Amino acid sequence: MDLVSADKIAQLNMNKGVACMESESFVNVNGTRIHYITRGNGPPMVMIHGLGNGVGEWNWNLEELSRDFTVYAFDLPGHGESENFGYDFNLASTPSLVIGFLRELNIDKPIIIGASLGGLIALYFTIHFPEEVKKIVIISPPGLGREISWFLRFLTIPFFGDLLTMSSWEDKGAVNYFCGEHSSASVKEFFKTKKMEKGRRVTRRAIVRILRKGIHFFKGQNDAILQTASLPNLKNEILIIWGDLDRVFPVSHAKNAANLLPNSRVCILKGVGHLPHIERPQEFNRVVREFASSRATKVPNAKKSMGASHAYRG
Repeated sequence: MDLVSADKIAQLNMNKGVACMESESFVNVNGTRIHYITRGNGPPMVMIHGLGNGVGEWNWNLEELSRDFTVYAFDLPGHGESENFGYDFNLASTPSLVIGFLRELNIDKPIIIGASLGGLIALYFTIHFPEEVKKIVIISPPGLGREISWFLRFLTIPFFGDLLTMSSWEDKGAVNYFCGEHSSASVKEFFKTKKMEKGRRVTRRAIVRILRKGIHFFKGQNDAILQTASLPNLKNEILIIWGDLDRVFPVSHAKNAANLLPNSRVCILKGVGHLPHIERPQEFNRVVREFASSRATKVPNAKKSMGASHAYRG
C-alpha cells in the first residue's frame, strides 16, 4: 500500500486551482494506535474501510472526493498500519472508536462513508450518535438481513477458516467472487495489493475473529449485527450503494433497508459486485459527490434514486 508522507505535495486540484496535500499520521484512540491519512480542504468526510482491508481501499476515491471535502481515512484496529493490542472487536465497541477518532482530530459532524464492515460501523454509529453525523453513505454493508455468502460462513469454522484466509486471495478467484461482470484496472491493482498484504498475521486473525462474532454458520448474520429494527428511527440522510451482482450480501438488502429508512436514497450499480467504489470508481465518486453536496430534502413515502447505471425507487 503506497501512502504519501506529510512532506510531499499531492498534485494540484484542477477544479479549485489549489494544492491538495495528502498526509499520513497516527493517533491514539482509547489506547490503540490508529493509522490514518488526510487529504483535501473543505467540510469533513470520514471513510471506514471493509474487513481485511485498509486505507488503500480508497485509493480510487480520495483524489476526487477531496476536491470538495477534507477526507480522513483510517485503518481499523488490526488492519493496515493500526495496532490491535488490547482491542477486542465487537460492534458495540465501535462507536467509542469512531467518536474517539473524531474527538482526537477535532472533526465536527462529518459525512461518514463506510464500505462493507465499515458501512455497518458507520450505520451503527449514526444510530447511536445521530447528532454527531451530517450524512452517511453505506456501501454493501452487513446488518441489513440474515443472508450472507456461504464462503464467509465457511470462514467461521475453526482451523478451516484460518486456512482459507491464508490462501483465498489469488487474483482470479478473488476477483470472480467479489466483483461483477468485468475486471477494471483498479480492481486488478486492488487485489494485487491484497495478495501482497495477506501475509500479515494480525489482519488474518482480525478477519476470522470478526466473522465468528457476527455470523452463524447455518442461520447467517446473527442478532448482534442486525440493525433493521433501528432503521425507522434513523432521521439522518443516508445513501445506500450496492452492486446488483453482489455475491456477499444480496441486493435485496438495499431495497428492504430503503423501505425502512425515512430519509434515504439508493443507488444500485448494474454489473457490479461487492466493491462498487473500486469496480466503478468514477460513477461512485460522482454519485457520492452529488449526495454529499446536496441540501437536505425530505421525501415522504418515497425513496429518491440517484443517477447511476441503474437505480431503485422505493
